[in-house]
Amino acid sequence: MKILQIHLSVNRGGAYSSVVNLSKGFLKLGHNSINIFNNPLEELYKFNYDFVLLHSFQGRYVDDYLESVNFLEKNNIPYIVLLHAYWPICHQTNLIRSFDGLRECSVGVDNCDPIKCGMYDNVYSLDHIDFRKIKDIYNIIKDSKSVCFNNYSVNIFKKNNFSNIKMIHHGIDLDLFRPIDMKKDGFSVLFTNAWGKKELKGYKHWKWIKEKVSGVSFLELLGDETIEQMPYFYNRGDYFLFLSLWPETFGLTVLEALACNVPIISYDVGIASEIIKNGENGYLVNNVLEIKDILDRGKPEMYNIRDSVKEFTLENMCEKYIEFIGD
Repeated sequence: MKILQIHLSVNRGGAYSSVVNLSKGFLKLGHNSINIFNNPLEELYKFNYDFVLLHSFQGRYVDDYLESVNFLEKNNIPYIVLLHAYWPICHQTNLIRSFDGLRECSVGVDNCDPIKCGMYDNVYSLDHIDFRKIKDIYNIIKDSKSVCFNNYSVNIFKKNNFSNIKMIHHGIDLDLFRPIDMKKDGFSVLFTNAWGKKELKGYKHWKWIKEKVSGVSFLELLGDETIEQMPYFYNRGDYFLFLSLWPETFGLTVLEALACNVPIISYDVGIASEIIKNGENGYLVNNVLEIKDILDRGKPEMYNIRDSVKEFTLENMCEKYIEFIGD
C-alpha cells in the first residue's frame, strides 16, 4: 500500500513529528509513505497512492489546501484530515482568546471574530488569511473523514458539526525514546518547546518556576532540535514539565518523556488527563503554585514510568488509520 502525506508547514513541532512517526509506522507494517511539503497538486496528479493524509494547512497555505481537497473530492480519492490544531473552526488555530486572560473560546467558525478575540491587533495583520476560503474548506472537511488525537478535542470538533471524526492517539518510536544511562545534574527539571518562548506553550510559567524554586537544575530546549536528539534531553531529567495553556490536540512530548522513564507534571490539556495518574507517572496540576509545591519536595519516587505508554506504538497508530480509511 502507498500513502501520500501532505504537510505544508515548517519541519518542527508536533505535526511534523507525526508525519515522521506515521512514515516509520507504515514502513514497519510493510507500506510506503511519500511525504510532500510543498506543491501538493503536482504529486496528487500522479494518482499513484492508495490514500492521502492531509496535515497542517493554514494561513498562507489555504489556497493549496482548498485546491487539494477539491481535487480529492472530485476524483473520489480516499483521504483523512489530521486536525493538529483548531484552524478549521478558529482562525488563529489555538481556540484561545487573549483579551480576558488566555481563556478558551467556544464560539466556533460561524461567529469567529479574530480581531475581537485579541490574538490579532488589527485587520492588517490578517492579510495572509482568506477567511472565505477557510470557510469553504470547513464546509467540505466537516463531513469528510477526520482524526483528532484526544477525546476532549474530538468533542470540540463534534460540537462544530464534524460528522465523521475519529479519535486516534499518536504513537511514538519506543525504540528511539527509551531510558538511557546518563549522568544527571543533581535534581533536574525539563521544559521544551520547538516554537521558542511562546506564551501559549507556558514559557512565562516556566520562567516563574525557575525564579521561585531553588535547589533544582532547570534544563530547556527552545528550538529546532532533531527528533533523534530528544531522547538524550529527556534522559537528563527527573521531571518533565508540560505547561501548555491552550487545549492541545495531543502533546507528543508527554509520551516521549514517559517513554524515557521521566515523570510528567502537566496542566490538564491534550493527552495529559488520558495518561497521567497522580503519583504513579506524574501529576496533573492547576497552577504554578502546585508545581512549586511538588518540586519543593525533591526528586520523585516513581518507577516503571515507561510502562504507561507501552501501547502507544507506531504500529498501533498506523493500523488504526488503515482501518479507518477502509470503513
